[in-house]
Amino acid sequence: MEKSRTIGIVITTFNRSVDIVYRALKSILNQTYQNFEVIVVDDNFANNEYSDKIKEMIDNLNCVQVKYLKNGKNLGACSSRNRGASLLSTEFIAFLDDDDEWSINKLEKMLPYFEIENIGLVFSSVIIFKEKMNVKEILNFYESDFTGNIFEQLLSANVIGSTSYPLLRKSLFDAVGGFLVDFSALQDWELWLRIANICNVHYIKEPLTIYHSHVGERISLNTLNRLKSIEYLYMKYEKYYESNQLIHAKFIMNVVNLCMDAKKYDKGLEYLLKIKKISINYVFENLIPYCKMLLICIKNK
Repeated sequence: MEKSRTIGIVITTFNRSVDIVYRALKSILNQTYQNFEVIVVDDNFANNEYSDKIKEMIDNLNCVQVKYLKNGKNLGACSSRNRGASLLSTEFIAFLDDDDEWSINKLEKMLPYFEIENIGLVFSSVIIFKEKMNVKEILNFYESDFTGNIFEQLLSANVIGSTSYPLLRKSLFDAVGGFLVDFSALQDWELWLRIANICNVHYIKEPLTIYHSHVGERISLNTLNRLKSIEYLYMKYEKYYESNQLIHAKFIMNVVNLCMDAKKYDKGLEYLLKIKKISINYVFENLIPYCKMLLICIKNK
């Protein structure tokens, strides 16, 4: 593998203790592949105690590979990622949430797959660390290698996952315009759809990211924002859904789950009835969960 292939990495941080940010940063600095640069984008409010400690930690590292960037005001995760990415001129780019980690050989394992024609993004399975229970679980999306055009699979669910998981070509990130800054949730899924629509993807079964699941500041926990965003995706890609009944039905079932999480039972009932019109076969194949959801929505609407 060529050591000249450059990687830019963006960590955005907000209201996170310096110890946790250091853990994320250290997992990058310990990589077996070392031709990278890191930008830590501090999105904390002005005169914030977190900012002082994070800047001090980075200064003490005295590492030329790491740059500290302070936002003039709180911009949000997507704008912060885009701002950090705009300062990078590397061949590849990756993002790491400030409370996640990478395995020591993540970059070395992922880079060779970009030799495959038209591969623009590489991702892997992950280790989910449940903080409260102190339990680790391996999340394996697929049992076999997953290489090629995955746009249709992405339409039904975010099979790539969090922004912390993949490595991608910087030229593709720039070509699609980066993250949507006015998107309230599911920003990762929305971006992966735009990227997977113009390139192929490779999946590695080995877990190369540690995702820390805990009660904190993760925007993804806001079910109302998630519901609003998934309905946006539905409108944006409606013509694709209408051309594939199975993918359409699977996606709508995801929408129903979010409706129930958000206690929007009337809306959930509407979507459940829509599934019946889209694919009665899907209803029969998933009769028990479908009926359970139907009863819950009818009871609570």
